[in-house]
Amino acid sequence: MLRVRKKLPDKVPDITRNRLEIIAVIGIVFGVATLDLNAAFHGGVQGQDFYQHRNLAAEAIKDPLNWILQGRRRMDPPLYYLVSGAVMQLAGPKHWLVAIGIINVLQNLAALVTLYLISRLLVRNGVLRIAAICLTAFLPAFAITSVVFSRDPPCQLPVLTMVHFGMLPIQRRAELRTALIVCTLAAAFCIGCKFIALSLAPAFAAALILAVLSRHFSFREGVIALVVFCGTTIPLQLFFCFKVLAVPSNRL
Repeated sequence: MLRVRKKLPDKVPDITRNRLEIIAVIGIVFGVATLDLNAAFHGGVQGQDFYQHRNLAAEAIKDPLNWILQGRRRMDPPLYYLVSGAVMQLAGPKHWLVAIGIINVLQNLAALVTLYLISRLLVRNGVLRIAAICLTAFLPAFAITSVVFSRDPPCQLPVLTMVHFGMLPIQRRAELRTALIVCTLAAAFCIGCKFIALSLAPAFAAALILAVLSRHFSFREGVIALVVFCGTTIPLQLFFCFKVLAVPSNRL
């Protein structure tokens, strides 16, 4: 007679694997922080168009209200320059550049952790999650934009935050209202920093439509979420676009 072999218990319990994964992720984040902070303290903040960004930040903090309302061409929305100008004043002429670099690094370390949280919602295999985070963390496309003085560093965290909180109500881990508030604020912040964030509105609308069609949300919930999100972000986008288009083409 054939014997039915009993399935041997897993030698590594789930809780142990989870701890090892967390330790590995903490190690990756620590390594990235060490690398990026070293760059911030040794001139890595100075990148392309550095002097233009510095002058714009100094100009923005002199008259913040006029900086927001005035028309401009070939320039992204004013929020990042306002924040950078405030840092320049608070940190002083000797330390402002390092201070901005540290702020950029902290934002993108938070973005890396958010990406890991997203992977826990989508990827079951812990080794694949660790590999994905490690690869992303040390890619030049991520490392450079985590330090350099430009409008790119503050845009990674809001987008990943939208992805993370957009998935939570689909998996019944958060209320739709909470996720909608967070996504709307994140998109508004990103739109205030860079024109490329204009694509967030149609992307969010497409995600909502798919969620309604797959019956994760009701039609009423989808409509309300779409109205709230677009009613907040699209006017903001149009405001900044109008400020660019209102300037004659012969003005640079």
